[in-house]
Amino acid sequence: MAFMSKTQRHHFIPVFYLKQFTNENNQFYIYDVKKQTFRGNGRLFYPSQQFYEHYGNTTYYKEESDDIEQRFGKIDSEVGAVLKKIITTGLSTLVENDWVLLQVFVKILYWRIPANTDKVKAYIQQATSLKDLDLKPIETLTGQPSIDKELAVLEKIKCDRDFHKYFKLVLPKITHREFLKNHFTTVFSIIPFPAVKQMPKLMSDNPIIYRTPGYESLDAKEFIFPLSPTYMLFRHRTNRITVNPVIRVLLDMLFLVQAHEYVSCVSKEYPQQLYDAFQKDFSSSVDRLREEVFSCIHDSSTVQQGSTL
Repeated sequence: MAFMSKTQRHHFIPVFYLKQFTNENNQFYIYDVKKQTFRGNGRLFYPSQQFYEHYGNTTYYKEESDDIEQRFGKIDSEVGAVLKKIITTGLSTLVENDWVLLQVFVKILYWRIPANTDKVKAYIQQATSLKDLDLKPIETLTGQPSIDKELAVLEKIKCDRDFHKYFKLVLPKITHREFLKNHFTTVFSIIPFPAVKQMPKLMSDNPIIYRTPGYESLDAKEFIFPLSPTYMLFRHRTNRITVNPVIRVLLDMLFLVQAHEYVSCVSKEYPQQLYDAFQKDFSSSVDRLREEVFSCIHDSSTVQQGSTL
């Protein structure tokens, strides 16, 4: 029996977000970082045509369903409204729930992108009980746990591709518990970079920059995430920060070299310019570049810049 999906292109980076990184015609080029060539012989694409997987969130339990995609879409709509507020009315209009939504969005995006698909699978494979996957243990009619049945179900789940898709929705909730184990305070700041409006816009398929990649705690470690080409979301440990504006070029360079497969850009020259500077100034060392990025962030507890929660 052939299935007819309600939706086919499931964007791991939402279209509403990608639209901010397009040219005046709402298009961009796609640069393949592995082949170091532009897709489609260098033609322009619309956001709806890239950063997606066919049926990426479709499940087939009893019938075909795009419920996961619809739930992602609801969150995207809420975050889109917050970003519109930032761009049109400024940072001072943000309320506490707006800040929460932005943080939730980053966590969801982290588990949503293909660059972290293997981490989702590893999390599932390492589970030793249903509770590890935020599922209720199986009980007998007497109300006692049934270890044998639970282990059998667990092994079945580990091989279930549909559950792997569903689990991307669950992981942000599970990893939020790390926040309760956090022994230090983290602060969120949005830093505007109005002077970079003329820079070529670039977006990566792996757009979250952690200070310690591979060891990141999604509710504790420092990171940088672009809300738009001119607004960056920072999580840091000091009360307030000031950021050297040169960080914007370095961030684009890091977005490029840590990309999973590709980046979008409105300039055909910019990716190669970034690569040339990466080789010249950092000897093609991602670790050196990352260290330089975070060295641009300074404790400025007595000077307020941007907006902070």
